[in-house]
Amino acid sequence: MLSRALRSAVMSRQADNVSSISFIASTGVNVKTITYPSAASGAQAGDLLIVYYNSATDAVATPPSLSFAGSGLTQLASYNEYATAAADAGNIYIGYKILTSADLGSTFTPTTAGPYYVWSCSVFRLNNKSLTSVTSGSVTTNGNAGTIATPSAQTITSSSGTAPLIALGFYSIEGGGNASASTMSPTQTGSVIQFTSHVLRYKIYNSSPQNVTCTYSSTGGTARGMASMYLSLS
Repeated sequence: MLSRALRSAVMSRQADNVSSISFIASTGVNVKTITYPSAASGAQAGDLLIVYYNSATDAVATPPSLSFAGSGLTQLASYNEYATAAADAGNIYIGYKILTSADLGSTFTPTTAGPYYVWSCSVFRLNNKSLTSVTSGSVTTNGNAGTIATPSAQTITSSSGTAPLIALGFYSIEGGGNASASTMSPTQTGSVIQFTSHVLRYKIYNSSPQNVTCTYSSTGGTARGMASMYLSLS
């Protein structure tokens, strides 16, 4: 039989080998070119990068085109949001990649006319294991074409996913509005709010994932949009 000390050592090593997810860093500004988080931010090769980008224009009913060809990103979702010909219109892209050492601190410029931009890059780490696979689920988008209506609540069915996973809610608004009152339930683990018109909330489940409800709330602005999903990391 194993001694008590040996059993404790074995159990401790097993616990140390359990995979978990941590938030590491974020960056974001309102310029066209994306700058990925650098090593100085704590990001490293093998981390998960999530890019949330909005290219917008005003006084037209058609959002600008937006392409991330050549970026190495995998698209998770995209949606347009616009209200009327006299209001602002945005084209939103959400994608991810597993960072390499060459990505750290590097830049990428999407193909788009803008001329207004807002973006955030968020970095997550899979602990105790090399990240080799990202599986998305429950991907939902709700851009509002031709209205200024508030998007309906979205339920992320993360209980059907494999932990560890991240439930993600993306909330956007055009025309200088503020979407930072938008919520997650259960309450998010954290948020990335580079600008109040461009909000990311995330809920990390390292075990026993639950469904998460994303509820949109805003003040001011014009067209509104929301997306949600979960990502299982392995």
